[in-house]
Amino acid sequence: MTEVAVQRASGRGIWGWMFFDWAAQPFFTVVTTFIFGPYFVSRMASDPAAGQAAWGYAIAAAGFVTLNGGEAQESTTQARAAGLPRSRIFMAHAP
Repeated sequence: MTEVAVQRASGRGIWGWMFFDWAAQPFFTVVTTFIFGPYFVSRMASDPAAGQAAWGYAIAAAGFVTLNGGEAQESTTQARAAGLPRSRIFMAHAP
């Protein structure tokens, strides 16, 4: 296995990233919650309650896919490290 030299980030770079994330995150939260959500609900169904339910299910499904995607990537990495052939990598994710 080849060793990789890891360069530590400077304090200035870390602070810059923290301020960028602090400034950008509220924008995405506001857009998802107060702009796209009501638009989605109004266009998805004629009944507001059904549209709200569909929006809730869509957000839940997105969270589920995000969670399982990370687990699948981790198990795929572990399967490749174990030397499993490509045909067996998908089965390595089975619970």
